Amino acid sequence: MKNEFVTVEKDGEIAVLALNRPDKRNASSIRVRDEVEKCLGELEEDENVKVVIITGVGSAFWLDSTLTNSKSRTKSIRSLSTKVLSASFKGF
Repeated sequence: MKNEFVTVEKDGEIAVLALNRPDKRNASSIRVRDEVEKCLGELEEDENVKVVIITGVGSAFWLDSTLTNSKSRTKSIRSLSTKVLSASFKGF
């Protein structure tokens, strides 16, 4: 499945994961979270990638209010944050 809201570009050992939903100020949703998790998983498996930079297209990095409206989703945000840190520091 092609990503709708996340792009990934690789240049040697560096990968750039970009949230690409500028019309919504990169607001998160279940779909965005799923795409980020999928991409981070793929990057974690890539032996060549040592650094993952996460950025947002447009004027906002990541607006997560759509996820934080539910207590049940707070755990998902913490889990995703752990994956982001894990993928970001892979190889160090």
